[in-house]
Amino acid sequence: MFHKYILSCSLRLQFYLFAAIGSVFTVSVSLADRGSIELPTTYVKASRLLEIDKDLAANVQVIDRKAVEKSTASNLVELLEKETSLNFKSTSGNASSAEAGMRGYGENSGQRVLVLLDGHRLNTADLNRIDWLSIPLALVENVEIIRGSQTALYGNNASAGVIRISTRRPTEALSGGVSTEYGSNEGYNFRAGLTGSVGLLGYAVHAEHNETDGFRDNSQYEADGGGFRLDYPFLESLQGYFSLNASESEFGLPGGLTLSQYKTDPQQTTDPDNHGESEAYYLRGGLDCQLNEVLSVNFDGGYTSRNIDSDFSGFIFEQDYDLYSFSPSVTYSHDGVKSVLGVDWMEDRIDVGSDRLERDRIGYFASLQYEASQRWILSIALRYEDNESSASNASGSDFAFDDAYAWSLGAIRKLNSARLYASLSRFYRFPAIDEIANTFPAPSFNPDLKSETGHEIEIGFEKAFTRARVGFSAFYRELEDEVVLDPTIGFFGTNVNLDETLRYGLELYLDYEAHESLDLMLDYTLVNAEIDYGANDGQTIPLIPSHQLNLGFDWHPIDCWTFIANVRYFSAYHAGGDFSNIAEELDGRVVVDLSVRYQLSETSELFAGIDNLTDKDYVSTAISDGIGTVVAFYPASGRSMKAGIRWRF
Repeated sequence: MFHKYILSCSLRLQFYLFAAIGSVFTVSVSLADRGSIELPTTYVKASRLLEIDKDLAANVQVIDRKAVEKSTASNLVELLEKETSLNFKSTSGNASSAEAGMRGYGENSGQRVLVLLDGHRLNTADLNRIDWLSIPLALVENVEIIRGSQTALYGNNASAGVIRISTRRPTEALSGGVSTEYGSNEGYNFRAGLTGSVGLLGYAVHAEHNETDGFRDNSQYEADGGGFRLDYPFLESLQGYFSLNASESEFGLPGGLTLSQYKTDPQQTTDPDNHGESEAYYLRGGLDCQLNEVLSVNFDGGYTSRNIDSDFSGFIFEQDYDLYSFSPSVTYSHDGVKSVLGVDWMEDRIDVGSDRLERDRIGYFASLQYEASQRWILSIALRYEDNESSASNASGSDFAFDDAYAWSLGAIRKLNSARLYASLSRFYRFPAIDEIANTFPAPSFNPDLKSETGHEIEIGFEKAFTRARVGFSAFYRELEDEVVLDPTIGFFGTNVNLDETLRYGLELYLDYEAHESLDLMLDYTLVNAEIDYGANDGQTIPLIPSHQLNLGFDWHPIDCWTFIANVRYFSAYHAGGDFSNIAEELDGRVVVDLSVRYQLSETSELFAGIDNLTDKDYVSTAISDGIGTVVAFYPASGRSMKAGIRWRF
């Protein structure tokens, strides 16, 4: 009840804020000609080679605000799918609990991809997936996809990459927008956002509503969310912020299908009564103090409370989360040298029925970047992290202790309109708390499950031409003790460590202005992922397509019309748990999405789109029994259409 009260108050507060902001619209507009208020800033450029990214020896792709605004995506998962070659898996057929994969990871790939919202991590200590619908697309300024090991900089969960989401910062002049859309399967989406200031106080407010009946039976969901952020310069050298976001959702749990069921009707469900609901609120705040011209101190902290209730045909599964974080850091920047020292402290409390799962982590990190000349940038980062996991129930408590370290070395050679980079790194990942501790069907604890550790080497090149931009990266990574679920051990399977696994591949992108009215985009990933030791030596790791390709076409024949097409290709892959590769492979797929935008005025536009134009039948993911049979297919959505209108000011 307390969660419901907080959520209700938050949503009502957003309504009052929108009303209050509207009442000062005239005053805010009259301030537009004055100098900018000193508020925390963010970068806004339509380029993959932003200044901040040129200094990072990694493959970094940026989706800027212009791309966000022109996209017809209804949520962040759709945006990432259409703008990159990222592969998302979902067991529900929609974006509400999708899982991102990078650098050749399949099972629980989201455990190796860290997702940050304004610097705060969204990953939890257990296997529960990120609630993508809680991320305010209305206020997204840009999204950075950083591929490759970033553990030394960001800690646990960043072993394959980082998705860093930045929201719009408050502005002096009032600005914002509203969009609404309707679509197939009774889909409806409403989104609104405002930014502005009252005196020195900057604000950003958003509200969203998503609902659909879903492609499959019992795959419906309805989600409401909203929040606000306040920024205030207490002094010229001291700035602070505070944000509150709340969300609630209800969703169906359609479950998996057998092969015959999938072929007969991919839209059916065998679990018509399974459903769930989630409520959450997120409190975040921080201070940034500039001590002098070269030294600054930053304090960031956050608290998340989330409740998830799932009903499996009368069996109620309750999960209550309390997540705390605090990250102080000191930055020194002078004469081509930038050094950061910091601490990341995180505490997770998860109540699962009468059981409690806990994780305490503290990480110490240091990074140094040295601009050796106008052409060379060298960097080094180090991290040590201590981890304690525990499970408590009526019969007592069990504990597991572990520590790990990571490092990275990077070098960047700047060329004319280009850069060449190389990096070498050591990374780790702690097992999720529920990979160590089981609460169902009976409590169990496995303190001997080891952390994943590995090394990666990467080289890359990026070049800007007059009408094109091209880049590639090649990587090689070795991993020890990869944590996987072995479905052949125990009734529900058991988490084990693989001896050694190997991944190597190539990532390529091309942006080309073929004509003043036609832009082309190519994003391609080739990856080979295999087991490198033991009984399944040489076999392909499941759930990983070797080839992923995204072709985009953006055609604007006249000023007011824009036509967009995306063709996404994924090659065949093995179902989850099929480490011996004896079950039949899952078919590859080609998915075509089309959309059109019509500019009504400088501030408004109509848009429409068709996703999966050819109504391709394919599965988002599938699970095998490990001995030759795929036992659960999770179909993806078929053809769907939507149309809507946007207004910005």
